[in-house]
Amino acid sequence: MKTTIEISDDVLLRARQLAQRDGTTIRALAEEGLRLVLERREASPPSTFEPVVVYGTTPLESLADLHQLILDSYGERTVDRFRRLKSA
Repeated sequence: MKTTIEISDDVLLRARQLAQRDGTTIRALAEEGLRLVLERREASPPSTFEPVVVYGTTPLESLADLHQLILDSYGERTVDRFRRLKSA
């Protein structure tokens, strides 16, 4: 079956070089790559998303409430690290 795909320039250049080195075609490399990805993903368990449910707190009224919640949960070191990241 014929199809058209867009491939970034750097990937295509590397594929051409590899195909030339190995005496094969871009088509063969693309098929091999797709087969490998399909086999790997089919073999791995599906990823699941588990929502985090939190009980026991009231809705936050302000950012100050969120700040206090972070302080209570993680301590001052975490808040200081967050401040440094935010100001960077």
